[in-house]
Amino acid sequence: MKNLLPNAFETVFNAIMFISICSLSYVAAEDIGRNEIVKVFGGDVVVKEGESYENVVVIGGNAEIRGDVSRDVVVIGGQLTMSGSAGENVVIIGGKALIESTAQISHDLVIIGAEPVVDKQVIVGGNRVTVAKWISGVFDNIKDYITHCLLKGRFVALSLPWTIAALGAIIALMFILALLFPAFFTKSIELAENRIVTALIIGILIPVAIGPVLIALSVTVIGIPAIPVLLILLKGSLLIGILALSTNVGKQVVRMIYPSFNIPVMFSALIGVILFSAIMVIPFVGGIFTVVLTTIGTGTGIYALFDLIRLSQTKKPLVNDQQVNQFPVSQTVSEIKQADLQNQMTNSVPATFIQRAGAALIDIVLIMLVYGITFAPFMEYTLGLSHHHGGPIKLLILLTYLILMWNWKQTTIGGIVFRLKICRVDDSKFTAGVAVVRALGLLLSIVPLGLGFLWIAWDERRQGWHDKIAGTIVYRVNEKMSII
Repeated sequence: MKNLLPNAFETVFNAIMFISICSLSYVAAEDIGRNEIVKVFGGDVVVKEGESYENVVVIGGNAEIRGDVSRDVVVIGGQLTMSGSAGENVVIIGGKALIESTAQISHDLVIIGAEPVVDKQVIVGGNRVTVAKWISGVFDNIKDYITHCLLKGRFVALSLPWTIAALGAIIALMFILALLFPAFFTKSIELAENRIVTALIIGILIPVAIGPVLIALSVTVIGIPAIPVLLILLKGSLLIGILALSTNVGKQVVRMIYPSFNIPVMFSALIGVILFSAIMVIPFVGGIFTVVLTTIGTGTGIYALFDLIRLSQTKKPLVNDQQVNQFPVSQTVSEIKQADLQNQMTNSVPATFIQRAGAALIDIVLIMLVYGITFAPFMEYTLGLSHHHGGPIKLLILLTYLILMWNWKQTTIGGIVFRLKICRVDDSKFTAGVAVVRALGLLLSIVPLGLGFLWIAWDERRQGWHDKIAGTIVYRVNEKMSII
């Protein structure tokens, strides 16, 4: 018994060395010239009765051994079903081992992190070693996650309850942080509504900057304790930033149904979180949405954190008479411009479905041209991806383009051609937050076979679902008014 573990470790070591040598010999090939089968993520292997091979190694697939293998059988991350014979060792790492009664193993049977189902009549000439069989469940979860989530372009799937539970735990942590740090949360809501483009830029720059910062802290012994603190701040800022975005979305949804209702902040956040979660489970769209949401959320939280630190360290100066007199004048001018814009819109009419569809067609054609000239060659010749992989990137480019144009000019290039302008239903200012909410609502309009966009055709105010969610209406302005 005392030699059991050393022998097992020697068997595993020999198997790993064998796999490494095969890897250097183009392991993806099925036949590598010595009557051996070696497959790495290349599918399943079946050795039929009467067939004979020297070695069989399968990584990321299943193996069914009915014939004879003169030396080793190694299966990693898959299921081994065996009724034949192995001249030396059988090693299964992860997955499942189903060894039937007719199987014969001359040396060791080593099962690591796999669920073993071994018949009592199996002949094993050496040691039987089973280590950490509970890990098989972890491997199964990883495989399911890759299949149901990553390969479908999302991070959460209804078919995997544990991903939903993990999302629920993250949401609960968001609300706990918001209750513990109310000033941080309130500032994030303000920035998410008024500075979302800046937050997006910060969110994009954070991953670029964090690497050098962590390296710089690691080089100095004094800076090492600051690394976990920095990572905690980043994670906390991300969670509060996402909850702030959810709160603004929730407010817009409630205002669409009850314009005069003063909804509590946490209730708004809950509505927004539910909508965001619903989008996350949509294949491919959910993955893109999660990446964008995470980027903006990180930027919003970091921006709010630094803004709070700046305000806490800076004493507010006394305001002189001249500043007091200037502030109302500046505010009044802004209000006059907004009122003048709304008065001109009042004399315009809501855009028809045909007009808006024509503007959308121009925008889509424009995005297709930009993608074809810039991104498609890069993906094909640099990354080796075909045009079939371009759908999510096209969607991301389109949403980014719409958000930036709506926030800048309250229209798009297609809208300029058809003289379309987006305004708030309640005559309030069109902010970047509204643009983001409208873009997210556009996804909801498109997903059910475009029903939310077709809604424009028969709606009394010519509003699509995304208009109702964001509280907007699209006008076709008269010729006297400048569209840009």
